[in-house]
Amino acid sequence: MDPRLNWVPRFDPRSRAYPVRALIPVPPKRRNKTWRLGPILDQGQEGRCVGMGWAAEALATPVAVRLKWVAQDIPREPLDFADFVYRSAKLVDEWEGENYDGTSVLAGAKAMESLGLVKEYRWAFSLEDVIDTVLDKGPVVVGTSWYEGMYDPVGGVLRVTGDVVGGHCYLVVGYRVAPPETGGEDALVIQNSWGTDWGTGGTALVTLSDMRTLLTDGEAAVVTRRSYGWKMYGARRIALSLLGK
Repeated sequence: MDPRLNWVPRFDPRSRAYPVRALIPVPPKRRNKTWRLGPILDQGQEGRCVGMGWAAEALATPVAVRLKWVAQDIPREPLDFADFVYRSAKLVDEWEGENYDGTSVLAGAKAMESLGLVKEYRWAFSLEDVIDTVLDKGPVVVGTSWYEGMYDPVGGVLRVTGDVVGGHCYLVVGYRVAPPETGGEDALVIQNSWGTDWGTGGTALVTLSDMRTLLTDGEAAVVTRRSYGWKMYGARRIALSLLGK
């Protein structure tokens, strides 16, 4: 199994009480929209995609966290920050211990909250929720199955073909109306964590029909209130745990 693909699904029924749809009563007009991205991360061959996805969300607009301003216990370099988020998520996720690979989007959200970087997050429960969130609120952190055909975007487009080869976390950052690359089908823009040589500078298009398929067993989390990590207690508590103190 590809070590990079270690998103693990874990649905908490209590999440149903926190739909992002409640904050978007009127669906926005579908239009071209892409949030400004932070640095394109590269996880190498390590399985820390959930940390990468949440780090990418934090470093993108509409409210980009400036790592030089966060609590002193949080790493300043983007890759170190992503790794810290991943290890923090494993401390608060649903599985015992830390001697395993992978974690959930939910655990990543809890870690970001504990680190003082997120004040509130909600959930997108459908493709329409994801679309309207990207158009109205900001990027969406998703975890889905990853198919063989998704390794190498053809012409900048991911195709959901072949067998499932694992689970992966990535960031939905934009919407495109009838791009020519997809033959005219509307698409979402995703940011991956496999470096700038992947796709189009680290991003790719996913048609709405393919994204609907991906979301059937996926998680999709949305930050609705942001903090900058100035409160140190959460970060210090996790930092000390990671250091075994």
